[in-house]
Amino acid sequence: MIIDSHAHVGDRLFFGLGLTVAEVLERAAETGIEKTIVSSWKALRYDMFEGNHEVAQWTKQFDGRLYGYVAVSSPRFGWRARDEIHRGLEDHHMVGVKVYSGEQFPLSDPYMLELLAHVAELGVPVLAHTSGKQAAEVARQIPSLKLIMSHTGTTLDPGRGDWHWAVKAAQQCPNIYLETSGSSPILGLIEAAVEAVGPERVLFGTDLPAMEPHVQLAKVTDADIDERSKALLLGGNAARLFNL
Repeated sequence: MIIDSHAHVGDRLFFGLGLTVAEVLERAAETGIEKTIVSSWKALRYDMFEGNHEVAQWTKQFDGRLYGYVAVSSPRFGWRARDEIHRGLEDHHMVGVKVYSGEQFPLSDPYMLELLAHVAELGVPVLAHTSGKQAAEVARQIPSLKLIMSHTGTTLDPGRGDWHWAVKAAQQCPNIYLETSGSSPILGLIEAAVEAVGPERVLFGTDLPAMEPHVQLAKVTDADIDERSKALLLGGNAARLFNL
């Protein structure tokens, strides 16, 4: 079974990507993906509450195929962000939390650390758009946090485009997981990640609809790793981590 641990649904006005949820799932099915875990672009960029509400409705509509992250656009929402997480997990059976960070608002921001510590107590994974340096700092402070580094940490400074930072962070911190999607099919990345942290801590993702899912899948299926490792990356790890 193939599980996509990183995809998006809803409007993304600043990129003009307007696929419907049904179209996202159609692209997934064409690639052989059976289950897709999504966050709302609207929730991350525009309206956290409306975007998460939409995802909750879509996961009910496409039950068994679509699963949701509770997206938190900013930890500065404080108790409202915590309430939103509880509502998503408890009322709508979402399976994890998605957060963004940046150079100005790092993952180690005190407000974010407080939020992530709370999520760690809840026991669900966090998919974070962050760098290897930021992830390692947070993972050491909250060792019970299940932290998935999206794009293998190649999206933020320091280390933009340099996946070695992320692999080293995951090697040092056993609670960091690496997610495979990215705009460049970097030669040797999958093999290096599996060698460094083992196949149990690398998860397949596509970043649909921003990226072409067949390319993202080929990174894993064509990697020079054994078939057991491929099966773990493509679905086994996500099924275990998200209790799917």
